[in-house]
Amino acid sequence: MKKHILVFDVENTSLIGSGFAFGAIVMVVDTQKIIDQIELLSSENINNYFLLDNYERKKKILNFVYESMLFLAKHFAWQTEQLTKAYQTTLDQRIENDFWFGKLKSSPNRKYKAGILCKYGLQEFKIYAVVLNKQEIEIERKLLTSTKPSEYDFVDLLGKTKWDKNEFSLYGKKQTLTGKIITV
Repeated sequence: MKKHILVFDVENTSLIGSGFAFGAIVMVVDTQKIIDQIELLSSENINNYFLLDNYERKKKILNFVYESMLFLAKHFAWQTEQLTKAYQTTLDQRIENDFWFGKLKSSPNRKYKAGILCKYGLQEFKIYAVVLNKQEIEIERKLLTSTKPSEYDFVDLLGKTKWDKNEFSLYGKKQTLTGKIITV
């Protein structure tokens, strides 16, 4: 029997896409019937979502994903140890989604390294240029730009980085300057 996964909003009117739904039902089905389903979000338990602080909002979304994956793991006989470890690590890191874009680059005089730090939040995506000393201790940080937290909005801002004397710059996909930081 071949199993399939369906995710519907609470009204069963559309598949959940890139946005956050106000209710969701995850179903495991075969070609003839529903095998099992779980309602993870409902109008009742999501009503206060927008009243929550950012951490609690992120936690609600994380729990939705985690519970969905555990539900599916049960039906598809997936191992859950790594999933549980990832869930706990995410909680331990306060559900922050910060990452380095690309590798750190050494300055021409080799005194500094610099890189692009991205902070993916619920309301905005921030791109920083960060300069480190030889011991990789941060000595300077500058916000280059911020935009909506949608890949459609920020992906074109991230391209190549380069040093020119004491300037570290980030260029977008279309070779346009996203921003730069000047070191002393």
